[in-house]
Amino acid sequence: ESTIILLCAFLGHVFPIFYGFKGGKGVATFLGGLLGLNFFVGLVFSIIWLFIAKVIKISSIAALTATLLSPIYFYLITSHNLKATVVIFLINLFIYFTHRENIKRIISGDEGEIGS
Repeated sequence: ESTIILLCAFLGHVFPIFYGFKGGKGVATFLGGLLGLNFFVGLVFSIIWLFIAKVIKISSIAALTATLLSPIYFYLITSHNLKATVVIFLINLFIYFTHRENIKRIISGDEGEIGS
Protein backbone atom coordinates (compact mmCIF):
# COMPACT_ATOMS: atom_id res chain seq x y z
CA GLU A 1 0.00 0.00 0.00
CA SER A 2 1.12 3.55 -0.72
CA THR A 3 1.07 4.62 2.93
CA ILE A 4 3.60 1.88 3.77
CA ILE A 5 5.88 3.28 1.06
CA LEU A 6 5.40 6.73 2.62
CA LEU A 7 6.30 5.30 6.05
CA CYS A 8 9.48 3.72 4.67
CA ALA A 9 10.49 6.91 2.83
CA PHE A 10 9.80 8.93 5.96
CA LEU A 11 11.86 6.61 8.18
CA GLY A 12 14.67 6.58 5.61
CA HIS A 13 14.85 10.38 5.71
CA VAL A 14 14.58 10.67 9.48
CA PHE A 15 17.00 7.81 10.23
CA PRO A 16 19.33 7.58 7.17
CA ILE A 17 21.79 4.70 7.30
CA PHE A 18 24.52 6.74 5.59
CA TYR A 19 24.42 9.46 8.25
CA GLY A 20 24.53 7.27 11.34
CA PHE A 21 20.73 7.12 11.58
CA LYS A 22 20.59 10.85 12.28
CA GLY A 23 18.79 12.90 9.72
CA GLY A 24 15.95 15.25 9.38
CA LYS A 25 13.46 16.57 6.88
CA GLY A 26 10.76 14.23 8.19
CA VAL A 27 8.00 16.82 7.93
CA ALA A 28 9.02 17.73 4.38
CA THR A 29 9.07 14.06 3.41
CA PHE A 30 5.70 13.58 5.10
CA LEU A 31 4.25 16.51 3.14
CA GLY A 32 5.64 15.14 -0.12
CA GLY A 33 4.12 11.76 0.67
CA LEU A 34 0.76 13.30 1.49
CA LEU A 35 0.80 15.18 -1.81
CA GLY A 36 1.56 11.91 -3.59
CA LEU A 37 -1.15 9.97 -1.77
CA ASN A 38 -3.84 12.60 -2.13
CA PHE A 39 -3.09 16.05 -3.46
CA PHE A 40 -5.94 17.62 -1.51
CA VAL A 41 -4.64 16.19 1.79
CA GLY A 42 -1.20 17.67 1.06
CA LEU A 43 -2.84 20.96 0.15
CA VAL A 44 -4.74 21.04 3.45
CA PHE A 45 -1.48 20.33 5.33
CA SER A 46 0.20 23.19 3.45
CA ILE A 47 -2.64 25.63 4.09
CA ILE A 48 -2.64 24.82 7.82
CA TRP A 49 1.16 25.22 7.94
CA LEU A 50 1.06 28.53 6.06
CA PHE A 51 -1.74 29.94 8.22
CA ILE A 52 -0.09 29.01 11.53
CA ALA A 53 3.32 30.18 10.30
CA LYS A 54 1.87 33.52 9.21
CA VAL A 55 0.03 34.07 12.52
CA ILE A 56 2.54 32.67 15.04
CA LYS A 57 5.75 32.98 12.98
CA ILE A 58 7.27 29.78 14.37
CA SER A 59 7.86 27.06 11.78
CA SER A 60 7.97 24.17 14.23
CA ILE A 61 4.59 25.11 15.74
CA ALA A 62 3.13 25.32 12.23
CA ALA A 63 4.58 21.91 11.30
CA LEU A 64 3.49 20.27 14.55
CA THR A 65 -0.03 21.68 14.25
CA ALA A 66 -0.47 20.58 10.63
CA THR A 67 0.94 17.18 11.59
CA LEU A 68 -1.26 16.82 14.67
CA LEU A 69 -4.38 17.42 12.60
CA SER A 70 -3.25 15.25 9.67
CA PRO A 71 -4.86 11.94 10.73
CA ILE A 72 -8.21 13.71 11.08
CA TYR A 73 -8.29 15.41 7.71
CA PHE A 74 -6.60 12.46 6.02
CA TYR A 75 -9.34 10.15 7.31
CA LEU A 76 -12.13 12.53 6.28
CA ILE A 77 -10.73 13.35 2.84
CA THR A 78 -9.80 9.76 1.92
CA SER A 79 -13.30 8.38 2.50
CA HIS A 80 -12.56 6.91 5.94
CA ASN A 81 -9.53 4.82 4.95
CA LEU A 82 -8.77 3.53 8.44
CA LYS A 83 -5.68 1.41 7.61
CA ALA A 84 -3.96 4.30 5.86
CA THR A 85 -5.00 6.69 8.62
CA VAL A 86 -3.30 4.44 11.20
CA VAL A 87 -0.04 4.72 9.21
CA ILE A 88 -0.48 8.51 9.05
CA PHE A 89 -1.00 8.48 12.83
CA LEU A 90 2.20 6.44 13.34
CA ILE A 91 4.16 8.93 11.25
CA ASN A 92 2.56 11.65 13.35
CA LEU A 93 3.95 10.01 16.51
CA PHE A 94 7.43 9.76 14.95
CA ILE A 95 7.33 13.46 14.04
CA TYR A 96 6.43 14.42 17.59
CA PHE A 97 9.12 12.08 18.92
CA THR A 98 11.79 13.61 16.69
CA HIS A 99 10.72 17.15 17.59
CA ARG A 100 11.08 16.73 21.35
CA GLU A 101 13.77 19.42 21.57
CA ASN A 102 11.67 21.84 19.51
CA ILE A 103 8.72 21.22 21.83
CA LYS A 104 10.91 21.94 24.88
CA ARG A 105 12.08 25.20 23.27
CA ILE A 106 8.49 26.15 22.42
CA ILE A 107 7.42 25.58 26.02
CA SER A 108 10.37 27.58 27.36
CA GLY A 109 9.82 30.35 24.81
CA ASP A 110 13.23 29.82 23.17
CA GLU A 111 12.11 28.53 19.76
CA GLY A 112 13.22 30.88 16.99
CA GLU A 113 10.77 32.74 14.82
CA ILE A 114 10.65 32.63 11.04
CA GLY A 115 12.98 35.24 9.61
CA SER A 116 14.89 35.93 12.81
